[in-house]
Amino acid sequence: MDNQTLNKEHVTWVIDLLPRRVPADGAGQFFAVESHLLQGGHLEQLAHKFANILLKLNCYYDLKVNCGDVKVLNPAPEQLEQLVWQCVTAGDLPAFMHIAIALAPTTITLARGDSNMTLDHPTDDILQLVELLAHAEGLFVWPA
Repeated sequence: MDNQTLNKEHVTWVIDLLPRRVPADGAGQFFAVESHLLQGGHLEQLAHKFANILLKLNCYYDLKVNCGDVKVLNPAPEQLEQLVWQCVTAGDLPAFMHIAIALAPTTITLARGDSNMTLDHPTDDILQLVELLAHAEGLFVWPA
């Protein structure tokens, strides 16, 4: 299988703070911890990590960013950071941001109020690169 082959084993992957899905009947405090991590300085750190992944990914692939009325191919780094920040926090933009990787079937979605991004239909090469970039930011990638 070459590096551009579509990863057919899993369609959607999660880029997350946690290394795997928390069971619905888990004994931990998932909702309390997630709520805590989506406030204040923690939210800034998370937005920064997401932006870093996307900025570095944009070094390898053209990114088509769609966030409300903003539709741009390869936004300037500052604009991409600002769009991520406004999407993740309570900014003026819509609560969702979709990023399509040009010349691939792959999309990435950010949603306000989530502690993760989703990666849909990655090629093997894109998945491997996103895993490396996420790990460098202290995040995890796992199949949804």
